[in-house]
Amino acid sequence: MTGQPYISMVVVGRNDNYGEDFNYRLQNCLTWTIKNTEKYGIPSEIIFVNYNPIPDQPSLQQVLKFPNDLKHTRVRLITVPKDIHEEFCDPAVRRNVPLYEYIAKNIGIRRANGEFILSANPDILIHSRIFETISNQRLKKQTYYRSDRCDFSKFGLDFSLSDDQIFAALNEHTFKFVVKGKNHIRKDQNETLRSVRFRTRIRNFKNRNMIRIEKIANYFSWPVIYDYLSLKYHTNCSGDFMLMHRSHWYDLNGHPESTYLAIHTDALFVIMAATSGFKEVCFSDPIYHQDHERRYRHDGDIEDPDIREMFNLMNREGSKMEKTHSPIIYNDENWGCSKLQLKETIITCP
Repeated sequence: MTGQPYISMVVVGRNDNYGEDFNYRLQNCLTWTIKNTEKYGIPSEIIFVNYNPIPDQPSLQQVLKFPNDLKHTRVRLITVPKDIHEEFCDPAVRRNVPLYEYIAKNIGIRRANGEFILSANPDILIHSRIFETISNQRLKKQTYYRSDRCDFSKFGLDFSLSDDQIFAALNEHTFKFVVKGKNHIRKDQNETLRSVRFRTRIRNFKNRNMIRIEKIANYFSWPVIYDYLSLKYHTNCSGDFMLMHRSHWYDLNGHPESTYLAIHTDALFVIMAATSGFKEVCFSDPIYHQDHERRYRHDGDIEDPDIREMFNLMNREGSKMEKTHSPIIYNDENWGCSKLQLKETIITCP
């Protein structure tokens, strides 16, 4: 690869095997991504932000495997040591966890070289047709790109198979569809992403516009959705895949860094992008997410009140942005720790 990468993919993690099989999921993500950036000849870089690594555990650089003969893909590892992490540990600002996701992602985004930058999670498999679309190098500057997500249960992935065979296996093991405005548990194998997406679009349109006939709806006891932003914009699981021109990451000063929890911070950023006048485009093909145990649960009766407050914050701040047609910029010009000199290792260099 010579010159500027067309796309930078930024992911973060640490060597704590988060979710009990993080190393396995990360290896799958990297193997699949590199396979496709090489296959489609995409000038690209993968930036892995090695955040707050544990000193007495094997490093991720030791654990991960990479091909030696890459022509189009560079892999960079940026390490954020414990002492830098501890500077952000303030319980009055954010809940104390070993990895501050959006601070880490901003560190990678700020140091990315790509014309377009994808902020992603390290356990996704992006559909090969999305890579093919990117390879045409016709992404639009005034657009931010999102994707629906298919969650699949763990099975023995074999990347030596054809794409058709791989996607057949992924679809067979998919148990949940994450689309705009809805998480849908798959009821049977006959349900497809296309059918769920179609039904949900109709539901979202109805619910988003019910507020316009609020008095009539109340008379007939029809439910009115007041927190409609997640129905209007594709905020759902946007931390897994948010692709945008580099200039707009700089216009918005990156992801908000001072939210109390990481959850719903990604949704807030989508609204920032939308109210900046950028067009939202969702790829017709999905990303696939490897299911795992997670730090936060927010399902039903066991919902964390801090998660509920983050949801309320997203709606309050999002409504302000909608009314003013202007994003709230949360970070100063030092976003992404721009003044820090951090250790960087080039793992592969075509």
